[in-house]
Amino acid sequence: MVFALQEINNNQLLLPNHTLGFVIHDSCFSDSAAIESTFQLLSGERTLIPNYCCKNYPPVAAVIGDRRSSASLPMARILGLYKFPQISHASAVSILSDKYQFPSFMRTISTNSLQPIVIYQLLRHYQWEWVGLMATANDYGLEGIQLLKEKLTTYGFCVAFHEVIPLQITKPKVTSLVQVITQSSATVIVMYVSPEHIIPLMEEIIQQNIIGKIWVASGNWVISSVFTKKEFWRTLDGTVGTTVASGNMPGFKDFLYTIHPNKFPNDVFMKLFWETVFQCKWTDNKTSVATGTGHNDNLKFCTGQEKLQTLEETMYPVSDFRLQYCMYNAAYALGHALRNLQTCIHKDRSLLNATCADINALQPPQLLYHLMKVRFKTSDGEELYFDENGDITSIANIINWQLTPEGFMKSVTVGWFKHHAQDGKQLFVNNSAIMWNGGLLQLVNVMVSEGSKTDGQAHIGKIVMKGLHAFEGAFSIDGDVNGDGF
Repeated sequence: MVFALQEINNNQLLLPNHTLGFVIHDSCFSDSAAIESTFQLLSGERTLIPNYCCKNYPPVAAVIGDRRSSASLPMARILGLYKFPQISHASAVSILSDKYQFPSFMRTISTNSLQPIVIYQLLRHYQWEWVGLMATANDYGLEGIQLLKEKLTTYGFCVAFHEVIPLQITKPKVTSLVQVITQSSATVIVMYVSPEHIIPLMEEIIQQNIIGKIWVASGNWVISSVFTKKEFWRTLDGTVGTTVASGNMPGFKDFLYTIHPNKFPNDVFMKLFWETVFQCKWTDNKTSVATGTGHNDNLKFCTGQEKLQTLEETMYPVSDFRLQYCMYNAAYALGHALRNLQTCIHKDRSLLNATCADINALQPPQLLYHLMKVRFKTSDGEELYFDENGDITSIANIINWQLTPEGFMKSVTVGWFKHHAQDGKQLFVNNSAIMWNGGLLQLVNVMVSEGSKTDGQAHIGKIVMKGLHAFEGAFSIDGDVNGDGF
């Protein structure tokens, strides 16, 4: 968002003679914190004064966020009362499309209803008809996994187990969930799980040395920092998932390499970030002691001369932008809407002749009107606009996490899904580009004759996988007493 606003401010053709500023609130994975910040933004003061603004004009023009649907929902209910524009870059739950309940909510990411379709198509592509399902007990996870389960059962797939992970997860619950995985014969497991819940699950899976599983991930965690943890690499190698398509933002990579604590002295996280990635500590940084960083006597001191260019891609990703691209587009949608408001001539009687207004003293409904009608070309050359529900049409990517021979984990885009494909071909997967978890790939390689590895590997691999799952589904007894399996 900072990068996008800098670009907008430097573009004299977009908002001449005006500068956009910003204030960032951290909701800290807390819905109550998101609500508190919303009231602070509306009131214009840190003291919460519902239904009253302490300034003669809105302290902010619009809200970008939150990332999580569970936080965006209460925010949208509050902001909708005042027709105050809200653009989320990552909240995908379908109910937010209801303009009766959420009249001022928009988003630059596809809705939750698309992902189950993509995952179903992927499972069907590989004929994985015996699967386990897990989901976090929030709006995103419960809605997504339920939509997927309905689609799977409708088309003859079998669900080996269906587990819901509570928001406040405990050690006994983690152990119980992992036990379900170990006792089930399902090799393919679909995870609609939040990143903060994946970590304890994977720690227990590694502890019990569970291997040979194929993890199918929702976009909620398939692009998360979970994959930066080296201890998870052996287990997560071969993970496939669906997520929002990546986008090109010229100059963003260079911008990321210019980040430095001296450049952002008021950013409370910058020094802590520097200490974490370079394994050093600042002599004047109190946060290092609070986080335990300062307790290591062998730890070196930060000099400020460390280079971000030396960091591994898994530690500091600078080339694959997905939710960042959605955030970038949200900021530009706001910029174009302000531009349209500033230059508008014809007044609209539906808003009591108030759509053309002084940009320095605008009212929230005026900007919302122009946001809903905004239409512009993104940096990738695609046209972005919101439909009557505040949603956009987008493409989903299929990605595969691969452990390279050099010992690094990288995400590879191996396909895409176009929901409104004109030729009817919605799903494309490059089978030869996918690397499965070690054992399964070796099994396929053994059966491929010399001279036909490219086409033969994909074909025989599908036969082998189909045969394995058919065998498991027919002859094993699953521990699920709820009747979700056979």
